[in-house]
Amino acid sequence: MFTANLLRDMATALPSRARQFVVMTVILWPAVARRIEVRMSAPWLTSCFHPWLEALEFFGDERGSAAMWQFLREVHLDKDARRVLAAPYSEEAFSQAVTLTLDVFEAWLSPQTHALLKVALATREFAPRVEAHQSIVDRRSSCLPRAVVYPGGHVACSPEELHFASQHCGNSSFVIPDLLGSEQFSFYSGDERNRNASGSVVELVANAAKDDVKPWMMQLHGRYFFLRHSFMHHNSYHNSAAFGKTYLQGFGANLDIKNMEYKNWDYERKQTKGGSGAIGGTDEEVLTFDGKDDDDIEGVQFAMLAKRRPELKQRLAKLRNALVDERSNDSAQLKIWRIRDLGLQAVVAVLEGHDALRMLADISQNFPSQAAALSATRVSNTIRTHGATMLNSVVRGVVPRPGTIYIGGVPMNIESPAFSVHSMMKLVRAELKCLAQLNSISPDDRVRATLLDPATLGEVETLGVSMGSKRSPRVDLLSGSKGAITYLNNLEEDARYKGWSRSVQTLLYPSWQLHAIAKNLFTVIIFVDAGTREALAAFRLVHILLDEEFPIRFGLVFMDAAKSEDATLDLSKPPTGAQIAALFSLLKNAKGVEVAWSWLRRLVDVHDELLHESQLDFISPTLGEVIDLFARIAARSPSSSRSSSNDDTKDKFNGEGRSQEDVVLRTTSTMVAKEDAWDALSPASSSHLRKYVIADVQRSQDFASMKGVSSNSFALNGQVIEGLAFQTELLPLLGEEQNRLAELVATSVLTDKTKSIYGKALLGAGKKEHLASRYSAFASKFFNSEKTFIFEAFKEQSLSWNYARPSKATRSLVSLIVDADCNTTAGKAVVEATLELADRGVVARVALLGNETSLYQQQAHSLRRSGASVGDAVVYMNGLKVDAGARKPPTTEDLRVIVDAENAVAEMLAAKIGLDEDYGANDAARDTAPWPTSAHLDLIGKARAFIGTRGQSSRDDPVAHVERILGLNSPLVIRRLSRLKRPSSGNLQAAPTESAGVVAVLDPLTEAAQRAAPVLTTLRDVVGLEVTLILVPNTELSEVPLQKYYRFALDAVESDSKTVFTSLPRSHVLTLRIDTPEAWDVQIGLADQDLDNLRCERDACGDAGSSDITIVEYKLTSLVVAGQCYDAREGRPPNGLQVELADYAQSSVADTIVMQNLGYFQLRASTPGKFALRLATGTPSAELYDIVASPPRTSLHGERSSHNALGDPDGPTLTSIDAIVADLNGETVQLRVRKKTGYEALSLLDRFQQEEVSDAEKHALTSSRDGVRAQADPSLRTRGLLGRLLSPLLSKVPAYKVEKNADAGDGAQLDTVHVFSLATGALYERFLKIMMLSVRKRTSGPVKFWLFENYLRPDFKIGAAALSKSYNFDVSYVTYKWPQWLRRQTIKQRIIWGYKILFLDVLFPLGIPKIIYVDADLIVRADLRELWTMDIGGRPYAYTPFCATRPETLGFQFWRSGYWKDHLRGRAYHISALYVVDLVKFRHLGVGDQLRALYDQLARDPNSLANLDQDLPNYAQHSIPIFSLPQEWLWCESWCSDESKISSKTVDLCNNPLHKENKLSMAKRIINGSLFLEAWDKLDDEVKQAEANYSGS
Repeated sequence: MFTANLLRDMATALPSRARQFVVMTVILWPAVARRIEVRMSAPWLTSCFHPWLEALEFFGDERGSAAMWQFLREVHLDKDARRVLAAPYSEEAFSQAVTLTLDVFEAWLSPQTHALLKVALATREFAPRVEAHQSIVDRRSSCLPRAVVYPGGHVACSPEELHFASQHCGNSSFVIPDLLGSEQFSFYSGDERNRNASGSVVELVANAAKDDVKPWMMQLHGRYFFLRHSFMHHNSYHNSAAFGKTYLQGFGANLDIKNMEYKNWDYERKQTKGGSGAIGGTDEEVLTFDGKDDDDIEGVQFAMLAKRRPELKQRLAKLRNALVDERSNDSAQLKIWRIRDLGLQAVVAVLEGHDALRMLADISQNFPSQAAALSATRVSNTIRTHGATMLNSVVRGVVPRPGTIYIGGVPMNIESPAFSVHSMMKLVRAELKCLAQLNSISPDDRVRATLLDPATLGEVETLGVSMGSKRSPRVDLLSGSKGAITYLNNLEEDARYKGWSRSVQTLLYPSWQLHAIAKNLFTVIIFVDAGTREALAAFRLVHILLDEEFPIRFGLVFMDAAKSEDATLDLSKPPTGAQIAALFSLLKNAKGVEVAWSWLRRLVDVHDELLHESQLDFISPTLGEVIDLFARIAARSPSSSRSSSNDDTKDKFNGEGRSQEDVVLRTTSTMVAKEDAWDALSPASSSHLRKYVIADVQRSQDFASMKGVSSNSFALNGQVIEGLAFQTELLPLLGEEQNRLAELVATSVLTDKTKSIYGKALLGAGKKEHLASRYSAFASKFFNSEKTFIFEAFKEQSLSWNYARPSKATRSLVSLIVDADCNTTAGKAVVEATLELADRGVVARVALLGNETSLYQQQAHSLRRSGASVGDAVVYMNGLKVDAGARKPPTTEDLRVIVDAENAVAEMLAAKIGLDEDYGANDAARDTAPWPTSAHLDLIGKARAFIGTRGQSSRDDPVAHVERILGLNSPLVIRRLSRLKRPSSGNLQAAPTESAGVVAVLDPLTEAAQRAAPVLTTLRDVVGLEVTLILVPNTELSEVPLQKYYRFALDAVESDSKTVFTSLPRSHVLTLRIDTPEAWDVQIGLADQDLDNLRCERDACGDAGSSDITIVEYKLTSLVVAGQCYDAREGRPPNGLQVELADYAQSSVADTIVMQNLGYFQLRASTPGKFALRLATGTPSAELYDIVASPPRTSLHGERSSHNALGDPDGPTLTSIDAIVADLNGETVQLRVRKKTGYEALSLLDRFQQEEVSDAEKHALTSSRDGVRAQADPSLRTRGLLGRLLSPLLSKVPAYKVEKNADAGDGAQLDTVHVFSLATGALYERFLKIMMLSVRKRTSGPVKFWLFENYLRPDFKIGAAALSKSYNFDVSYVTYKWPQWLRRQTIKQRIIWGYKILFLDVLFPLGIPKIIYVDADLIVRADLRELWTMDIGGRPYAYTPFCATRPETLGFQFWRSGYWKDHLRGRAYHISALYVVDLVKFRHLGVGDQLRALYDQLARDPNSLANLDQDLPNYAQHSIPIFSLPQEWLWCESWCSDESKISSKTVDLCNNPLHKENKLSMAKRIINGSLFLEAWDKLDDEVKQAEANYSGS
């Protein structure tokens, strides 16, 4: 019994309820707390020198190449240090190496950056990069260290050989080295004149933790060089004692409390296996109370009591376990009235906790054990009121939704299970580096505060020229438009819009479509060559939109791209654009715009009729036919006064109105009208009509030329878009523009009193000066591309500036730095253009690089290292990098468009930071005209580069939103400062003067809070960032919000890679599942227990004997290479395209097909490295398509660009693109392809004949693809009527044809019956092996099983291998990573159901023609080859309908009444335990794409798809028909009569809703008797015998 002293110690801490358990606990309860440990290992090895190499990579990223090479030159490691780094691997030795590394680097880093290094080493963030270095090391030579000289690839095995190597460069095919894009290049010379003339690059291959690289560096004067990590000869890598497992952090572990309604576990399986002990400790270790193992329970401080009375540790542990179980049981029995306020009560607990973040972690991660005690917490009226207001604000969209953390205002979704702590830390480092630049901008606190103010960034965004803007500045299309634009409608005056709202305030209401407002809010001006096919297509669409009364005003500017005229009229030729424009002008002025437009529309109809008759791709009516149509319409149409649509809008900028010259067109008869038309078009005519049409057409041409707009382009409110691709450009723009206009209304820029709606729509909140006077294709391409800001551009103090000529009329605040080779045509043109800008006073000053002098060479090298590529012509405008080395260099006017936009930003920044008053203070040597000083220009340039860098990510200030609603002192906003001291200066780099703030918006009882709490604690306690919590509780819960325990593996303090659950209740059966970043493909590596049914037996909960310790290890098997693929010309995913990933030896390592859903594809790389992404060799994809080149991946200076840039669809082609897997976020690429010349009309699907499908089903299969294509191409995802109207118009769907006999051919491969199945948990793994055995015993010919690997334990794989060997069949494993864009499931069983149906088209190798899915708990009684060869009527898959022959369960068949009965309309509801998939038809009909699109739509409702794998295909039957298999193919006792069992070919162990019998008992009862050649027990024994024989061998 407890001693009196112990009772006295506990008296003040123990509640009375807890005291009652003391005696009982000591006698009955085990002393060991239930404990589960989870670890994650990587597929590559690690060593004690890895921390040093990883730290070097971190250091290079943070400090740059110069600092990294300086570090390598100056740091000397003594023998003891090198002994630590070279020690054989053990966890203790590795920890010592980490400590040593941190100690050495501490002198070179600021405290905050040093803390970031600590996190990077703990999470092993840079380990994949080091491994990637090793993977691409050239293995032609075995010497280490060595240098490889490029071009040529000559190897030097000693520093002295470098000179010899340089003399032999250029003599082989090794032109440039393989690069990852992260290499730190250096030019080791104080004098650029010493640079080797050959321009060679040296790859120094070494282990920097072991090898002394200083002698090599001494030989590298005058060369570019970089370091390639190589730490062991490849053949001994995996066999050395120096290496051990690499353990990772950054994953989440969930312990779901299992629903035990059916109690489906393997009750015969005993937990007697010996635990490995590789991860966990002993029972004695678990008994230590260290404050980490949930030692504060029910108010009892167990750690404190154990410290006072260590001899009573065992008894205290018993009491702790009793309290844990008791409170967990109480939580499970909460009544509804105790559940309602749990969200608010959690807020109170967090507020009252000693440490809000740790309390948040405890409550959210251990909620099932906390709920009962939490429900007794009192909630104040203030918190209740603020909570209700906050939740209401979230619903209205005023406050951000919970589940987001903001790093310096940049949002990250932490709610997603795919959250990546590695991506987050990259963002944190980028923010801190950006903030560190403030030191060199200005010492003035006001200036720095202004630059950090979100309002400043917001104003830059408003100007539309920041990184966040993907559009060029709007073009002023009002000024000079007099007489040039013909408007087809006017929403403010036309009668058809009279019933619409006339208030722009309507824009503030939410809508899924364009608001119907009688204002010219959306003005689309089409610059069109009416003689082209693109023009006719545009006219067709405009007519539809006008007829459907879309709130868009359309205007036409007629042009003639050919600009040529025949000497005589040839009536047999197609009309030119100028001729159609002339006829339109005549008809418009005689009959009005409406009649003229009807003539154009009829012209489109004639064109369509000709196409239909000729079956040609394009045919145009002749000029004679066009004139005939013109004359008929002119003669029969009554004369009418011009409508308001026809009146030109008054030019609000110059106050001019339009005057029109009346033109008399005779329309008394068709012949007279035709004569006038000939007269107007004839070049020989000098009539009044002729002069008028020439002047009218020329007016439009001149306007377009003045504005720089080419033919067949359009502009929406001044945004010019080249081409008439409305489906990919106009439709998305309309939604964006409505949001922009709504913001203008919200800020009172646009009101009901605004005189010129169109003028204000052009200007927005800016000034007229912010509009571009003309359109520039070069500038537009630049503004639509990713932008780079080079802050280092203004670090060079020795730049030689050429100042522009002062001007009193204008001033510029833009500085240009030009890095161009004047010996090239492009370089010379760029230099001349920039100097001309200076001569005009458009820019303030220009500095020219590229000269032959040493000074300029040094400046150029510094900038190039920061972001330029060798040989490029680059212009830096206030730090904004403009690549000008294009095939067609930019003109002066092209550059001026960008300069004007940048000057607008500079003017705003100057006003913001208060430089206006100093403009009169000029340099002494300068003219006295108002002009900024050089110091001012430096400040403006640095400020612009800083703002531009900050603008690369969208930002928000959630605290400001909340304070506007709840005031400054709301209890729901909790601030916590960093626990670290303020950073001080390091040796080489001053620490940032500002700290990056972290704001988390969380509901405390959600998965996001479970994940966020440890992440925020690390950012606060380790990195030293200020953390602010905004709590958004659910104020009225109706059910328990969290039915699981949770841990997130992140420990940068002790670098402990495992995540541990302690003090778990023994009464719960738990299911373990993990959350991993998007790129991680993870399998089970070590598990002695059933992870679906983690439970306690009488004396133990753990792996071995009486242990309560469960040890689980997952393994990262591969990193995902994902991306999107689009046809560069068509702008949509190519249907059926096959792609593959190849390694350095060009061997294919993975293949897949491109989904129509967003063009998504997914491949896997088993190790980090450099891979080639290419079209699958030997397939029609490679025959029909080419890969279109994107901007270069890397330069020789380590610059890494992105494949995301759209680039030129007609650009050069490639055989492959690089896919570089060098971090734990995998790789994401965008693949752009186009059809080869001569193959444009061919389709990958042309060889498939859709003959076996009925007309109705053919229509269903093809028309349903419209919706999928709307998801495939985001531009087609329009809302409301607009989307419904345009989908069939813009998405012409080809008729896909399918072969009759897809399973006949190719002999041996197609003779194999391919069976797919999946399982999770020990019971279903046992069932799966028995199912496989039954299939093999009954099926003739070869059989191959494809098993979904994600949830299978290693023990099962051993058993499957045993069966495969004993019974002669093949087993392969498939896996897939649930894409982040597809709505996720959170319950493990539903996740498995999703994998069962959603990814059938991409799970299996492309050569598999068909698959038969068989449930794990199904027994096969017939030959599956019969099913394999069955004709399924051309459908993509075949299922068995549910039985309806057992009357007592008919009431449970929900599809027999209500919604499902109405939806099915007589079709059968099928069971998903067995089905056949014709993968050829499935893929080529895009069934997978359709199912995913439908699923994503239905899954928005959490109550839909209750049986996901079954409901989804049954629901989709109207568009994806199912072939119904004969009923005997699936018998199930729950639904089928006993009499029908005798004819059954398979027997499924369905759950019985009446009896809820355990599956194991059910199997032994049902699979028994004379109907079966072997009873279930007999099959089970055979499996066990095969396993025993296999293990014995």
